[in-house]
Amino acid sequence: MNNLYKIMNKQGKLITYKPNAIQRSIMNDKNKRKIILKGRQHGVTTHFCIDYLDDTLFRRYCSSVIIAHKEEVVKEIFKKIQLAYENLDDGIKKLMAWQVNTDNANELSFSHGSSFRVTLSTRGGTVQNLHISEFGKMCSQFPARAEEVISGALPSVPESGRVTIESTAEGDQGYFANMFKDAMRRGEPTTTKHFKALFFGWQENPDYNLKGTFDIPQELRKYQQDLSLTDEQINWYFVERETLKERMKQEYPSNWEEAFETSGNKLFSLDKLREQTPIEGEKVGDWIIYKKYNPSHSYAMGADVSEGVELDSSTAVIIDFTAEEIAVEYKNNKIDPNLFAYELYNFSKQYGNCMIAPERNNHGLTTVTKLKELGAILYIDEKRGSVENGRTKRYGWFTTSGTKPMMIYDLKRAIDEDDLKINSANILQELKTYDRVDLEDTKNPTNHWDLVIATAIAWQMRKYKRNSLQANNVLQDTLSRLTQKSNDKKRYGFIGEN
Repeated sequence: MNNLYKIMNKQGKLITYKPNAIQRSIMNDKNKRKIILKGRQHGVTTHFCIDYLDDTLFRRYCSSVIIAHKEEVVKEIFKKIQLAYENLDDGIKKLMAWQVNTDNANELSFSHGSSFRVTLSTRGGTVQNLHISEFGKMCSQFPARAEEVISGALPSVPESGRVTIESTAEGDQGYFANMFKDAMRRGEPTTTKHFKALFFGWQENPDYNLKGTFDIPQELRKYQQDLSLTDEQINWYFVERETLKERMKQEYPSNWEEAFETSGNKLFSLDKLREQTPIEGEKVGDWIIYKKYNPSHSYAMGADVSEGVELDSSTAVIIDFTAEEIAVEYKNNKIDPNLFAYELYNFSKQYGNCMIAPERNNHGLTTVTKLKELGAILYIDEKRGSVENGRTKRYGWFTTSGTKPMMIYDLKRAIDEDDLKINSANILQELKTYDRVDLEDTKNPTNHWDLVIATAIAWQMRKYKRNSLQANNVLQDTLSRLTQKSNDKKRYGFIGEN
């Protein structure tokens, strides 16, 4: 790999390919499935052109495929492969007795049964090596083709084969973003089907430095200090940012969260979210407790219900309205909607039998029905329900094209005006990546913003709780007057908030 192959460098000179630090890091990771988030021009695709060509030449019946997102990119990538093959030492070619059976615009096919192809998509047949280049861009610009990659190309690779997916960030939704974040949060793969997440920031590229004296602003000096950058590195970053402006962190991120935070069309203010300080919570099963129950405080719970088949997660958030902060969170992507009801009911009892507002869309209806059977105190939507005992009632929160923007913007306003403290690092991360486009979608999964939805529903309950507290105060005043008259407090008992 350090001696046989030629590539064209940035100066247009033909040189021997020698893996750089990033390319060596990719080679040294022995997982057969990798998903790579990176800054621009790290040489990742070039590496797999050489790596897979090496495999194709020195293995019999080895099929290697690179999928690109655009036709012009297909041609560019294939030129790299063709250049490397054509410039192999003639003695090696003669010794190996390779004969090119196919040499067309995007494929090399050899006499020993192996082939290397660059294409826009592939379906059918068995592929030993598959590399998908700029998959994030494909998901954003050509979603139908991205769907075909997931349903057709990936299944064509056996467990013994290799799959790599790489891209810069291109929005915070779609297969690439979701697959990368799942792999990053999971850590080391536990099955051969799992992808290993690798991230390479701009600061890892030795070419990104610039000598000279520049008027570096203070905020970039702090950025330099936080990342331990040299003066030459921060010079380069400063000059490059003058051109890319707000797209700088998307194209040249320093960490993986930053890449997704700054790509797409984000709703929540990153500056306001950075002002929030998450705290360490106490884990109890799938629950995380940030603040313990205080009997004198007022609470309510919002819940987002999923199908429980390891796609999106069922989530719950309890808000302490007295302290105006997140008290508890729950997240599980495997739990059945029926069993989820028991989790909600049991934890609501630990927080003063607080009111629960589960989303009743789709699978949520199962959860709502079970909660009613259990005797939970449920949010009642009297505007959108059926007539029950002379009053229009429907249990649970109903997310529509009208209520979703309202509840999300209410949450945004609460954060902007410092009315809600977000104690959870998990919720903060989802808020940082929440894209405005999700506001238009009430039918499909929430693209890993399930905790945001649960938080937004819980925050809506402040209106309901306020009315309940006002009514409770009236009852307490009445009780006080009656007890004074009768001088017998026990006769009337106590009327609690719920």
